[in-house]
Amino acid sequence: MQKYANIKTDKRAISKDEIERIVCLKLKDENLILARNLFLFSFYCRGMNFTDMANLKWKDINQHKITYNRQKTKELFKFELLPPAIKILNYYKPETFTTKESFVFPIFNESHSTPQALFNRKAKF
Repeated sequence: MQKYANIKTDKRAISKDEIERIVCLKLKDENLILARNLFLFSFYCRGMNFTDMANLKWKDINQHKITYNRQKTKELFKFELLPPAIKILNYYKPETFTTKESFVFPIFNESHSTPQALFNRKAKF
């Protein structure tokens, strides 16, 4: 028995115009900026999920290419980053890059060093 045989769902994509409106939002609150940037980074990175973005480290970025294993399936993803995704990375690099092992986005930090601490922070975030 197939688990998901031919299930049809309604498309839920937003338009390019709506994406552009999100890009152009003038935000001052850092939490809102982070939320917008995570959404857009996911969009520019083929729908990368939150857990994979949270776990992304600078070592996973090399010369405008990204390589990571999806946490849920362990599947390897490799692709070239789009210029808007690179712009988002450049926004966070001065804040988060200390070594190649540093997390890209300011979700986790060095104090989140155990699996339980990472799980708790991700759930809280």
